[in-house]
Amino acid sequence: MGIDHIQVNFLAVRKNLKAAADRSGRNESDIRLVTVGKTRSIDEISAAIASGATDIGENRVQELVAKESQFDADVNWHFIGALACQVQQQVSQDFLGQHPVW
Repeated sequence: MGIDHIQVNFLAVRKNLKAAADRSGRNESDIRLVTVGKTRSIDEISAAIASGATDIGENRVQELVAKESQFDADVNWHFIGALACQVQQQVSQDFLGQHPVW
């Protein structure tokens, strides 16, 4: 996926999320959309943020830490997946959410 398509795709996902919220009687602002940055470059993540993404998820702690340091505090970072015990405390303290995958 090229940088040009990121805004189009992100806005399409937001539109679908709003439609789903409307159908279920929920407020769109109560739903958190976590954009997954797995294997994506800093430029691609920057394009997603410029399109309105505020929550970014990663499944590797090293990538999450490296990417998180490239952006300001307006981005909420999430770890997705299982954690080894030695890094669990770091993720719990430094990032907004941990989302286990079963």
